[in-house]
Amino acid sequence: MVAQSQYKLNIPLGQRGVVEILDREEMPNLAHEAFREDRVHRLIRILRISNEAYHPTRVASGDELAIEVLGLRVRLDEMSRTIQAIQSRQDLIDAQHARMLKTTFRILADEWYTATGMLSSISQKVTHPAYLRIIGMGHAVLPLLLEELRNRGGDWYDALDAITREDPVPPDAYGDISRMKALWIDWGLRHGHLS
Repeated sequence: MVAQSQYKLNIPLGQRGVVEILDREEMPNLAHEAFREDRVHRLIRILRISNEAYHPTRVASGDELAIEVLGLRVRLDEMSRTIQAIQSRQDLIDAQHARMLKTTFRILADEWYTATGMLSSISQKVTHPAYLRIIGMGHAVLPLLLEELRNRGGDWYDALDAITREDPVPPDAYGDISRMKALWIDWGLRHGHLS
């Protein structure tokens, strides 16, 4: 008895353990969702087709299963190269985004330090346009903001509070700059934003 799939891969029932394929419903979506990690792992499993099912001498002799497995391997190799190209492009985009985020943060932070360095009013410091734009950068800026706090200091507590909607500083520590800084640095370490 032979199990027939719609993808022209005949798998004798006795050899089902030899060839692993995706569920029929998943195969058409594979090309569109290949970048997803679970799909990549499944592709890797598929590419590990047993030499028993695919062997050059079986292909040369016209063995139908071996020829179909070879066709599947060729298609999967092409998909694998496509996935690698997509991942490389995504890595490049991510790296460019990270550089742009860091540059933007650095420009805004320097602008803020310059404009508010001589101010004693916290409310004037935290309402400066550069400060507000940093808050507007959202969660992506947290590692940079916490690193800035650790290395250079500054009144970043309201920005951290606004972005995270958390405040690790208890009321009795307000005003104690070194303790506030230490609590936020500890928070950043615990939440994986600092190393």
